[in-house]
Amino acid sequence: MGIPIVERVKAFFDPFAGIRGDSQFIEVGTSPLRPHNTFEELYTEGYARSSDVYRPVSEILGALVALDWNVYTVGEDRQQIPAHPMEAWLDQPNPVKGWSGFVSDYALHLILGGNVYALWAGPTVPTPGVPGEVWLLRPDHVKPIPGGRRSPIARYDYKTPAMEEPTPYPVTVIYHDSFPNPIDPLVGMSPLQAVSAEIDQGNDARTFNVTLLRHGGMPNLVLNIPKGAAVKDDQKSRMRSQIERRFAGPTKSAGVMILDEGKTIDDPTKNPRDLQWTRACEMSLVAVCGALNVPPEIAGDHQHATYSNYQEARKSFYTECVLTYATRLARFLNEFVLPRVAPGDVGRVVVDYDRDAIDALQEERDSVWRRWQAAAEAGLVLPNEFREEVGLEPMPGGNVPLAQAQPAQVLSAQPPDTTRATHWRAIEDTRASWYDAQADEVSGAFRRELRKLKAALNDNTPVAHAADVAETVVLDGRPAWTDTLGTVWRAAGKGAFTQAYDDLLVGAKSTRAVPEAALDDVWAQSVETYLSSTAADKVEGIAGTTVSDVRRVLAEGVSEGEGMGALRDRLTGLYETFSDTRAMRIARTEVHSAASFGSQEGAKATELVLEKEWLETHDARTRDTHKSQAQGGIGGTRVPMRENYILPNGSAMAFPGDSAQGAPAAEIVNCRCAELYHKVK
Repeated sequence: MGIPIVERVKAFFDPFAGIRGDSQFIEVGTSPLRPHNTFEELYTEGYARSSDVYRPVSEILGALVALDWNVYTVGEDRQQIPAHPMEAWLDQPNPVKGWSGFVSDYALHLILGGNVYALWAGPTVPTPGVPGEVWLLRPDHVKPIPGGRRSPIARYDYKTPAMEEPTPYPVTVIYHDSFPNPIDPLVGMSPLQAVSAEIDQGNDARTFNVTLLRHGGMPNLVLNIPKGAAVKDDQKSRMRSQIERRFAGPTKSAGVMILDEGKTIDDPTKNPRDLQWTRACEMSLVAVCGALNVPPEIAGDHQHATYSNYQEARKSFYTECVLTYATRLARFLNEFVLPRVAPGDVGRVVVDYDRDAIDALQEERDSVWRRWQAAAEAGLVLPNEFREEVGLEPMPGGNVPLAQAQPAQVLSAQPPDTTRATHWRAIEDTRASWYDAQADEVSGAFRRELRKLKAALNDNTPVAHAADVAETVVLDGRPAWTDTLGTVWRAAGKGAFTQAYDDLLVGAKSTRAVPEAALDDVWAQSVETYLSSTAADKVEGIAGTTVSDVRRVLAEGVSEGEGMGALRDRLTGLYETFSDTRAMRIARTEVHSAASFGSQEGAKATELVLEKEWLETHDARTRDTHKSQAQGGIGGTRVPMRENYILPNGSAMAFPGDSAQGAPAAEIVNCRCAELYHKVK
């Protein structure tokens, strides 16, 4: 007769299993659910462990980093100020972090810790050429100390586990941003605290599934031995080992177990379907997205999509999530950083992001046009207000209601041809798909250069000679940079070359001028010829900037009496910023130039009689010399294929991004213009 069920269950939970009685069992228990409240817990259990947290948070960080921040004049006629001291600070908030890394940390501290503590580390007095440093302190290492009625916070104490005593900071050098916390108004609350149970549920569900998979779907088992059977402890251990060896693990699933008479196997576990593990995994992501105001489809969960199409979800993602963080950043920049970097400009300039550059928020141009045109025709807005909104110059008679003006003079029956804008957007989207890969290529070149620098600056190198040794290493690395630029150009330009060649021949219904098999040779010869005359200048520019930055960083370390180890650490921090921001800037510039060159060479290879047209950037970030002809720029200008464009400032360029004709960097760096080609009849 078997053991009564009550006794079996009682024995199963016996914590002294294996010490007394006839059976040997494991101890089973549960721990109380404890929400994660600290920055470190939410990082460890959430961002670092849970894909349900990492995915939506990464979307937020990526969108924030992509925003284009500039300095503008205050007022209705807002103008960008390109050479303002804040521009230098935005490039490098501190020696270790570039702007994208700084923004990512700022948002992560808010999301995971509910608080941001930004420390102004100097200089105390604004110094020309020294933009100042701001460091973000870990939220769980900072404690606001309550003050009196007029000053709720007396100071901030900063203490890491390695410090015996906290370092006090006055409120004047700390910027504190936080999410609401009704229990403690001095310290913010992370939005992830509200869904910490769902995060644990999702983590545990995945852990269960992985564990079950590793055991070949074999659950916990209880082997029942008939009462009265004389089985010693060592025999029980051998039986357990034999069962695990023969039947446990993914390679031994579906095995057949034959038991002696009287022995039975019980499964004390719950069926995973009963516990709804799959749904637990799904709902964890939905809950986290809800707490962060991220539509689930943005994080890749289309099953629980909350919008009818991705475009609407993307728009909601920006308006309800991303821009709330951007608004916090703008307040931080204008209230805390600007008064310290350029105190004389407070109230005269503002640091802000370019809303016109956010594709997700742009309406169809035709829709905007027709809505404002209807308002003007109905007398709700003045004709010149309509023209200003759609980007047209004011017209005489446009400041009176439409009924009193000549309609044909102030309104057009149709919006401007949107073909050029659509074509530019398609070209820019294609180029954008190459930016990340080529930025990785440039980052790799910086990493290899850093390794050579650290090897040369060994402990036997005199500190006084460190800068000279470093400069030699950087200049000796110019051939490697030539190879890197060649790799970028060949990869980015080839696609544009082929696409222009094919599109023009299809549009002209013409046969191939060059056999397909020979196209690669034509492109290779073209790009090598161009790079042979331009690569050296490009590399000199990159190396020159690097040498200047390296000498500056090493000089700072030497002046503070640092040894060679500390100087190498400084270089590591500098090169991290190179990989973070400078690599992308170089990649964007070179990909643009390579794609423009490739497109033009593909057009030439068709042997069609063509004219080329400068296609200006169709957003608010177009530089003056590249704007449309109506606005005083080169945009819309047509010239024969083998002639140069002549910009309003006299610079000659064969194509947007061309440096071979001597155009200054101001006409090349970060340019995003393109070309159109027209068959000459």
